[in-house]
Amino acid sequence: MIFNASTWYCAYVLIMGDLMKKTTLLLLFLPLALIIQSCSGDGKTVSVSKKETIENPSQIQTQQLRRSNTVTEPVDASQPARRFSVVFNGHLSVSEQRLYTLSSRAELGVAQALGKNQSQFVEMTSANTPQSLFVLSEENGEKSVGQLDTTTNFFYALASHVGNAFDLKSQSPSKLGFLKKEKNNRLSLNILFTEDKEIKNKIFDQNEAISYAFARESDALVYTKMGATKSSVFKMSIEKENFGKQTLLFEKEGVEIREPVMDSEDNQICFIEKTVKTSQATCLNLTTREETILLERDTIYEPALSPDDQYLVFWSEAREGQKLWLYDFSSSRLQEIATLSVPSKDENSYRVNRVHPTWTQDSREVIFGNFNKWYGHIEKYGVFTKKNQVLTDNIFVDFYNPVVLGEENL
Repeated sequence: MIFNASTWYCAYVLIMGDLMKKTTLLLLFLPLALIIQSCSGDGKTVSVSKKETIENPSQIQTQQLRRSNTVTEPVDASQPARRFSVVFNGHLSVSEQRLYTLSSRAELGVAQALGKNQSQFVEMTSANTPQSLFVLSEENGEKSVGQLDTTTNFFYALASHVGNAFDLKSQSPSKLGFLKKEKNNRLSLNILFTEDKEIKNKIFDQNEAISYAFARESDALVYTKMGATKSSVFKMSIEKENFGKQTLLFEKEGVEIREPVMDSEDNQICFIEKTVKTSQATCLNLTTREETILLERDTIYEPALSPDDQYLVFWSEAREGQKLWLYDFSSSRLQEIATLSVPSKDENSYRVNRVHPTWTQDSREVIFGNFNKWYGHIEKYGVFTKKNQVLTDNIFVDFYNPVVLGEENL
């Protein structure tokens, strides 16, 4: 075959035309191919952006991709509080006394019994540790301080033969406190170091009444010493090296000061101030010495400060009835949050252990005991929802000492 110039020119035009068509198709489908690739394979998101000139390489910052459900707004205070569980000593009858646990996830009235008949547990406290309670137990006339695992029901004694001990409290899993009646009508304040089971104490003179509370953050406690004519409030070190070293915070003549609580900054102390005629819930700023009287009633019990130091809860008795109160430090506002019905009995420890207002760790809810006619039940009050809710369904003839456990066991 013979190819002349015109033949070669025609072939050239045909080949180039075909290449141009393929190139055009490739350019048209290239973006689509990139999109398909970005949506398949290993799932990585590929983004294409305009290239910008960066003079300083140190200005380059890694960008993080946010999921579509990422929360960008602050959590609303009216949202439900975090989960918790409550342990209390319940009496279905005179002979049936057991520990019960109640989860905030449970439906009304659903409380689980812990172990067998456990009438020996007379007091409980929690340091917001998951699954564990610190308990004061009594069996065959002997008292012990120990730890109870609420999952396995295993009781581990930390200190046996503690005599006539009462008012068990915890600062942390490593330190427990309790009062003890000694010989010759004296009283001792005891600190149990759980790691080595060592007990250190301070013994008070005859007929001196004592009330105490742990400081929130420091290795110290505050206690009130009530004599015949005046009351004194001290701050005392509970470090092993300086145990018992104390400082007088203030004194008052002619009043009985009890149930102190101190904020986490060790700057403000709240307490119950009782005279012959009346009781006052009082807070004192230790820096400015400014004193604020929150409420005055016939009798006031059990002040409890929220973990965030924003609220104080306590309950009172007067002719108009028994009330549970909440004081907001930020707004200086006192409000009644519940009407109580606590059985009458002269013994003070019986009364207070039946209400025992306790805070959840997030400071959103107050857990407390109440009664409805002949039956006891556990209630909660939401600080932000401003609503009360009954957690148990009037199944207990009696109960005492509701304690809130940490959240990690849920």
